Amino acid sequence: MTLSQQAVSAAQSRIQRNFHRGFSKYSESAYVQAQIASRLVDIFAKTANTHRFDTALEIGCGTGFLTKQLFERFEVGHYTLNDLVPSSKTHITNLSNAEANSWGFVSGAIETVSLVDKFDLIASASAIQWVSDTPALLRNLANRLKPNGWLMLSSFTPQHFGELKALGTSAQEMSYFCAKEWEKLLPADLKPISISQGLLTAKFCSPREMLVHLRNTGVNANSKNHWSRKNLIDFEQEYAKRFSDADGNVRLTYAPVYIIAQKKDGSGF
Repeated sequence: MTLSQQAVSAAQSRIQRNFHRGFSKYSESAYVQAQIASRLVDIFAKTANTHRFDTALEIGCGTGFLTKQLFERFEVGHYTLNDLVPSSKTHITNLSNAEANSWGFVSGAIETVSLVDKFDLIASASAIQWVSDTPALLRNLANRLKPNGWLMLSSFTPQHFGELKALGTSAQEMSYFCAKEWEKLLPADLKPISISQGLLTAKFCSPREMLVHLRNTGVNANSKNHWSRKNLIDFEQEYAKRFSDADGNVRLTYAPVYIIAQKKDGSGF
């Protein structure tokens, strides 16, 4: 294993530990991610010319925000669900509509999971920003799509968590690309159908509550910050000073990007 591979493996282990610890509070805390998953499915439903798929893969299914939407709104012969955290399977099993669908679970980092099947739909919401080599992942996913198969993704743009970036923290350091960059990232055999971006603002009573929100949603898994009590107090004071509204609440800006693409059929489509 090379040094770069060791670094990626260490990062994946850290991310896995953080999400495993936070899963008990994730569904309650990650309400913005739930909104993003719902919006992604809305866009896809209006864009795709079918709601029926023989096979589908979801990457980073987590506690099931996107999974539940897929179960409810599409007819799929069999789902393959993937997450870095093995305990994700328990959360999927507990979804109200899980038993009505045919699905299997594969744990592990999507970069290293062995996928032998080809899919009519590959979907992921608020997960692929954790992948260090996005172009390589997209090439792999394109290879796993059948001709005319669909890719449905959401991630985040460089505007994501701009407040944290302004204060110099590293919690926001992941693979973020804007809509125009996504057009260039897609492999030649994937046709972009719809790429859009937006902003969502979450509000909190205090900077401390915002930090708890980040911890409960796993966002700080990539953070390199190790704060002393003084560092924490200084951060909270500066955050409140710069990002409070008239009611004393502080904001945190999410910047989702939604990508819908289709695998070309070989005829030049």
